[in-house]
Amino acid sequence: MNTTTLKKKFSFERVELLLKNRALDDLPSLLIGVGILFGVNLLSIIGTGYALFNRGNNQIWTVFLLGAGIVLSGYAFREMHDEKAGLDWVLLPATSLEKYVAALVEYVVLYPLVGALVVMGLSGLLSALELVAGGPGGRIWTPGADFGSVMSIWGNYAIFSLWFLAGSATFRRKPLLKSAGSLLVYVLVMTGFVFSILLAHRVPRSVAFGSSGYSFMWNGAGRYMAWPLSGGAVAALNIILNVLLYGIVPIFCIGFGYLRVAEKEVRDEVQ
Repeated sequence: MNTTTLKKKFSFERVELLLKNRALDDLPSLLIGVGILFGVNLLSIIGTGYALFNRGNNQIWTVFLLGAGIVLSGYAFREMHDEKAGLDWVLLPATSLEKYVAALVEYVVLYPLVGALVVMGLSGLLSALELVAGGPGGRIWTPGADFGSVMSIWGNYAIFSLWFLAGSATFRRKPLLKSAGSLLVYVLVMTGFVFSILLAHRVPRSVAFGSSGYSFMWNGAGRYMAWPLSGGAVAALNIILNVLLYGIVPIFCIGFGYLRVAEKEVRDEVQ
């Protein structure tokens, strides 16, 4: 960092330094997590000849990988809210935008990328140990069957990560739990919105099991309650839901999360 960099309102060099600091802070916890996963699977190989996480479709790796990313996102701004570490956070030679961008890039982009490579390597190592122990081996976790499926999984993860980042910037105490609670409230509100549209469109009626041309069915005493929607209505409803999920939610989370970080810094500087 030099004099020219310090004069810039936004510096990629400062963002890079923030990324390194975050990575160093998170590394011990991540290494412990990797060690625990390796130990559990090693015990499974010793006891059964199989690596527990490599059995079946081995998507349990995906659950742990993305779940850990959500937890990290949920605590991304814990130092900002901490009474002791909060001063160090404010005094960091970086703007609120740079601090938020560093967190976003780390947990939404870099973590799933690097984490996927680490998990693939760990899965491959365990597969080799299976062979040594007389097991089948050969099962190595991959993030998806093709590029499209990988991007779909990452896109859904990114939405959750952005939501929990915004929650971390908003909630001082128990940010993970409160972020999950706010997400549940949002899902319930959106569900009510969808059903309001359906009820306004047409009153549901009972139909026989296996009837075609119906959407949003659920079991009720051996029969289904359903809305006979046209193909155009279903397509329009899907578009609305996709806009809400993949458009409005990410934009809102990014904007709201950044504003909360900026507000906290301004308030602390005044005090």
